[in-house]
Amino acid sequence: MLIVGAMDTTSGLMTSAMLHLTERPELLERLRADMSLVPRFVDEVLRSRPRRTRWRAP
Repeated sequence: MLIVGAMDTTSGLMTSAMLHLTERPELLERLRADMSLVPRFVDEVLRSRPRRTRWRAP
């Protein structure tokens, strides 16, 4: 369960990040030009676009 949960969280983060970058292409260019901004970008995506989890009954 832990591995599946981690994969779901990671895929949600990646989806949110890609959506954010498609909405703001100038940000993508900045990240490509300066890779040191990537950790801050990831933190910002986690903060501003939290992953919504649906709990299912077992």
